[in-house]
Amino acid sequence: MYKPAPIKIDPALLEPAEIQVMGEGAWLATPFTLSCASPDFYQYGARRKIGSAIWFFVIFNMILVLIATVRMTYVMVDTRQQISDAFLSGQIPEITISGGLANVNATQPLVLVDGDGVLVKIDTSGFATQIDNRRYANGMVLTRDSLMVLNNGQYQTIPLAKIQEAFKTDPILINAEMVTGLWDQLTTWLIAGTFLLGLLWMVLVRLVWLLLLASLMRGAVTLFRRKVEYAPVAITGLYAFIPALYLHYLLGRVHVDFIFLQTLILLVIWGIALIPALRQPLPREIEKPNLAPWQMWIGVPMVLALAWDSIFSLPDAVGLVWVIAIVTMLIYVTMYMFMGGHPEESTGQPGPTSSQ
Repeated sequence: MYKPAPIKIDPALLEPAEIQVMGEGAWLATPFTLSCASPDFYQYGARRKIGSAIWFFVIFNMILVLIATVRMTYVMVDTRQQISDAFLSGQIPEITISGGLANVNATQPLVLVDGDGVLVKIDTSGFATQIDNRRYANGMVLTRDSLMVLNNGQYQTIPLAKIQEAFKTDPILINAEMVTGLWDQLTTWLIAGTFLLGLLWMVLVRLVWLLLLASLMRGAVTLFRRKVEYAPVAITGLYAFIPALYLHYLLGRVHVDFIFLQTLILLVIWGIALIPALRQPLPREIEKPNLAPWQMWIGVPMVLALAWDSIFSLPDAVGLVWVIAIVTMLIYVTMYMFMGGHPEESTGQPGPTSSQ
């Protein structure tokens, strides 16, 4: 019986250094978008050094920390302006505390907040005696000589004289200048805390957690395929985290969220991405890869829209961000289905060369 001669593949073609389809700088930029739609991205990415994937993961999460810090800054600055405007318009009156007694130049009782189980009120007329804990879970009421506080059902009355003793000030003048000054100090601490805790959680904890999860994922894969190395599984997971985060954010914007949802999305995308990642590329695929830096630019509007929306979170922008994301994915799917093969075949330009 005739047996065809086996196809011999040069082992050098299977070395990671020979499967690089673009320079390191260009490669570090592609995961922002191509990790969302390109099977070839995972096939070639899994054969690069794991250090490249870790380095990108750190950069990506540091960008997320910066976005979260900018978001916090925007919220705090906007709230400061609202506080200042409220004092200037008389919506919040100036309050003077002297000798343990409060003096408010406004019609009372003055209700500042009343909703969602929260009450904030000023009443120095003597009518307010307590906060109804059957109706409110949290609240503050300023009376003539005390501050009544309700915190998660726990009731406390603080004499204004003790507050003055703590601040060692008489009189205490609560106005726009004083409140915005305290708000500026709070803003500084919150912004610094957001940045430092973000670095700890988003960069270090996430990286360690994902690398540990990669060990479990590798164990699961070995049930179906022998001799699976840890590195390609971990690399694939580091990159799969990106589309998982994007999708989790988009779902959260339409109020779809529950515990471990992001992890569930990550595991699904990770499992799908491992199919091309663990597939051995053919020699022609190494010589003419269906992957080029220009492809990442298609997804740039989507990434910018997600970043912009995560900072400002405007309710009217939710639909627009979803439309941009869906259109971007449709373009990628169409491109990979109908472009026929390789970048040089569709553009008339030579394909990317391997970097040594």
